[in-house]
Amino acid sequence: MPTGIAGRYPGAGRIDLSGQSLRDAVGYIVAPFGDSVSGISLDNAWERHWSTLSAGVESSAAPDIKNLSVVFALLTEMRYTVFSLEPFTCDALQALSGLSVVVIAAVLHFPKRDVNPFSQADLGVQSFALISPRSKDIALHVVTTTTAQGELCAVRLHDGLVLQGGSRESLVGPVFPSSGGDGPSEYCQIVGNFAVTRLPRFEIEAHIEEWFARVPYTQATPSVVPVGQ
Repeated sequence: MPTGIAGRYPGAGRIDLSGQSLRDAVGYIVAPFGDSVSGISLDNAWERHWSTLSAGVESSAAPDIKNLSVVFALLTEMRYTVFSLEPFTCDALQALSGLSVVVIAAVLHFPKRDVNPFSQADLGVQSFALISPRSKDIALHVVTTTTAQGELCAVRLHDGLVLQGGSRESLVGPVFPSSGGDGPSEYCQIVGNFAVTRLPRFEIEAHIEEWFARVPYTQATPSVVPVGQ
């Protein structure tokens, strides 16, 4: 099942956390909504926000998850709604399938199968201080499709990477074997998520509540948590 309007996303499959990559990604993220932003105005806005929001980051050239605070500020300034889903489950992603939304997962890739995950308690897209030291191994991925089969689900990312897990379990925290993508099979961990839309928050919440009211089993409806505000 397609996730939002990810099929219109024109950017790279894997976005590193350097300032330049994230600055470019903002332009790609707004493109599926029919919007555009000039390179000069984006550069100026980035520098303006980065100087006040990226405390502790020596240079925006270095990959650092703290740079996401600038992305959130830019998108909010452009009048987008930026939020995360808690919990971030396959069912929650399917609930967004009919909406004009781009969903992004922050994924920690374990180099050479050296699997050393964060604990569940440490995670969240705004847990920057704990996650920051491992930023070079973290990339942003646009979620393109979600396929659920009973208790199992597969989440396909924009670069072709496929993560498989439980359909009703949080996707943030567990270590997943992955396949596809640009390289060999590997292990990875989703450490955060955020979504971008032009819709107001209350409309997102109403849509999700309506979707979960129709499903034939009992599960807590995920919360729509504002990001970057």
